[in-house]
Amino acid sequence: GYSTTEPIIIMSPLSMLDPQDGLTYTLILRIILAPIASWGLSWSGYKKKSLSFSGAIAAFFVGFFTILTGYRLALTLLTFYYTSSKLTKLKSDYKKKVEADFKEGGSRDWKQVFANSFTGTVLCLVYLYLNGTTEIQLDLNNHYYTTLLLLAFMGHYACCNGDTWASELGILNKKDPILIITGSPVPRGTNGGVSPIGLMASLGGGSLIGICFVLGNFLFCSPSPTPLSPFIIFLLGANAGFFGSLVCFFFGQLRQKIMF
Repeated sequence: GYSTTEPIIIMSPLSMLDPQDGLTYTLILRIILAPIASWGLSWSGYKKKSLSFSGAIAAFFVGFFTILTGYRLALTLLTFYYTSSKLTKLKSDYKKKVEADFKEGGSRDWKQVFANSFTGTVLCLVYLYLNGTTEIQLDLNNHYYTTLLLLAFMGHYACCNGDTWASELGILNKKDPILIITGSPVPRGTNGGVSPIGLMASLGGGSLIGICFVLGNFLFCSPSPTPLSPFIIFLLGANAGFFGSLVCFFFGQLRQKIMF
């Protein structure tokens, strides 16, 4: 007697479509949905003062290319945008007192939008060039370079989300933060300052992006014989959020030294 091990294939709702029909349907739907959804989100952000006028224009192009590339990537971007906007407005009256550069509602301009999304948008364009609009499962054995590209996209937004969560929640810490290099206490709102709440928030922000990517793989991707473990994807997102925010804190402290 002998035994064989059959590969486990993750099935998604879109995998039930005929491949050619599925690709045509998805492409047409995205071409219609991308500009409408991007305009709606940009206009909503502008009306709610989460975005300035220039920020709304930049957000439109970021959203357009991200949605056009894939629903999994769009879900990641929307999660980052929505949670960041909500946390920015959390206890805004208190933040106004302790932040010198506080802006009502966040009001991110085009520079801030591109600072958070330029790398992700470039990765979307590279993905479109290599794979078109096909949603490819994370699989290092069968789609090595595409998987690295997708992990880079996830890692980028996990880092951005972790850093934003750390900044918006860390400032609410009861004690003053400390500088990551010297360990000396600094006033709240100081670049490079870290706090226990901020560090936990960075881990949570990255973890949420990892969860979104796992969910997006299941809902929107074609099956693959050897998909990357959902737990590994989650861990990569969590680590990108945590360690990415530490890097941002480090450069924030350097910037503080250069300026003052």
